[in-house]
Amino acid sequence: MLQNFSNLLPYRDYSEHDVLNMYSLDTTGLGGKFVKFITGQNNPELGGGQYSNTNVGASYAGTYSKRYENPRKVSLATSGNTKGEVAGLMLYGTVEYSNNLQPLVLEPQLCKELGVVVSGQTTPIATAGYFRIKSDSYTNTPFPGYIGVISDVAGKVAFVPPSTAVYASGLGVCKVLSTSGSAFGGYADVQLTIQG
Repeated sequence: MLQNFSNLLPYRDYSEHDVLNMYSLDTTGLGGKFVKFITGQNNPELGGGQYSNTNVGASYAGTYSKRYENPRKVSLATSGNTKGEVAGLMLYGTVEYSNNLQPLVLEPQLCKELGVVVSGQTTPIATAGYFRIKSDSYTNTPFPGYIGVISDVAGKVAFVPPSTAVYASGLGVCKVLSTSGSAFGGYADVQLTIQG
């Protein structure tokens, strides 16, 4: 069975100038989720990465294989995060194993083909653009003109009418551009509003 590592569908319109390539996710997770900055780990001197104490594979007596990772981290956004705290929308999934349970750290070409990064590697994060997200990345019913605020479920947005108080409070991270499509279990087109 083919495993999908992202809640993003192929429709995407964004500029590479609006993509952050400076952070890694602090856990594993699907692409198409909203992430926030982790304070205290954003020193620019850490941007080059370093070796961590995480094993690449099995440990054997007398040997140790360290993994290289980016210590500047983001985590899944949680309810109440404002657009100033939200870094953006992850374009790739962060995973350890392929759908055949093979360690992806040993398969860099397969990572590119699947659209994933391995834990600790820098993940691209979109801060602006137009995207089609699956219903696994949002709650409530999408309607054009509604806004997306970070929901109670980590990494997801909740679609709310713009007349609600949350719109004025700076919580909106995206604007809904469509109603729900029926394929893929439901999906909606959104415009990121994190920068504005």
